[in-house]
Amino acid sequence: AVGLCALCVLGSTKSLAQSVGAHLPLAEQIAPPNGAKHLCSHMAWACESSRSSSLPTEHQLRLAKRLSREINRRVRPVEDIRQYKTEEHWALPTVRGGDCEDVALLKKKELIARGVAPERLLMATVMSRRTGPHAVLVLRLASGDYVLDSVTATVKLWHRTGYTFLK
Repeated sequence: AVGLCALCVLGSTKSLAQSVGAHLPLAEQIAPPNGAKHLCSHMAWACESSRSSSLPTEHQLRLAKRLSREINRRVRPVEDIRQYKTEEHWALPTVRGGDCEDVALLKKKELIARGVAPERLLMATVMSRRTGPHAVLVLRLASGDYVLDSVTATVKLWHRTGYTFLK
């Protein structure tokens, strides 16, 4: 996987989990979402892929769980349309707050700063039955792909989220 949008997955979590196990299938390289097209030029860290991890795997998952909870508590939900007067704008949360992709980007930035290899952190677009389209951060470890979500404090394996993974 490379950059922000390296995976394309279509289907329900149940059928995919049975066929691929603990890891999301990486199908093809895709273009970034409209709101993220210029992200790499503004936030180079978001697209890094050359650093190796300095943390043991078990520490990465513990760190991800703790950091995900902290960021979820700290960042107030604010939709892009209210904050930027546009439907889609990928950025780090502001003092006012941020939406799902802003929170996912902050989690990615903080995990990289604490020693998690950037290529282990994938942005994913999912479909939620409750809220519709949603962005999450995926931490790829040997034991599976774990979802760090802005709407829950629990970090789960991708196939236990109930989401349909789109990209």
